[in-house]
Amino acid sequence: MKNIAVMGHIDHGKTTLISTISRIFEGEKKEIYKNPETILRTETEIEFGGETYLFFDYEEDSGYEENLDGTEDGAVLVVAATDGPLMGTEKAVELCENLGIKIKAVFMNSCEWVDDEELIDLVEMDVEELLSEHGMEDIPFIRGSARLAGMGYSGWEEGIGKLVDTVA
Repeated sequence: MKNIAVMGHIDHGKTTLISTISRIFEGEKKEIYKNPETILRTETEIEFGGETYLFFDYEEDSGYEENLDGTEDGAVLVVAATDGPLMGTEKAVELCENLGIKIKAVFMNSCEWVDDEELIDLVEMDVEELLSEHGMEDIPFIRGSARLAGMGYSGWEEGIGKLVDTVA
């Protein structure tokens, strides 16, 4: 099984992306609780290309810091096209660098809210600059909407398929 961390700033759509991957690839989404009221981790296990993949995220930055150990097979960095890279984005990149986890793709989420493609291009440039500062080059960017793909809107599911194919 290949373990793929889904990382990024809070509210940029990490858990929504996992739910959408689960729906599209007929996985089983699970929530693991820290205590009866607090979700620690959300995950889904899917089959793709003859391999099993476990996509997971943590509800808080501390969850990543306490539970990732560098044995993960890769990461997906989720960045909202509406916000660009924020503090949680940078923390995720730094953690991947420190643990030697390869970021396999950047998922530009919430693209449906940005009318101007040039604005998304600028956000991508900001993310590329951040990644470059940490020695990470040539990482593919996939644009999409985890929310709309999860709701079955045509055209938006393609980005999710492309993301999983890129990670695989």
